[in-house]
Amino acid sequence: MIISGKRTWMYACLAGLFLALATFVVFDREAGLLQVRELKQQHSELTTEARALEARREFLTERLALLEQGDPHTLEEVAREKNLIYPGDTVYRIHYSPDADVEPVR
Repeated sequence: MIISGKRTWMYACLAGLFLALATFVVFDREAGLLQVRELKQQHSELTTEARALEARREFLTERLALLEQGDPHTLEEVAREKNLIYPGDTVYRIHYSPDADVEPVR
């Protein structure tokens, strides 16, 4: 079966349009498949980073609450991290409250 010239031209145009559309769908900078894939990967990385930051925030919030309560174990842990005390040392907390009657030395 032989296809007439007009049909051949029409099929070639349709194939060209399909190829152009497929190329556009894959390589479009705004919404192409490659761009979507890259954005999904970036979204995944940012989600992972956000979860890690949330976990860190929760840890620091709990630790701050323990420090504000005066938990001796947490105080000692922080002091050791800062190389302020060594194993076997005793930690003393000193609360300073200035007297209202005493004038500062000049």
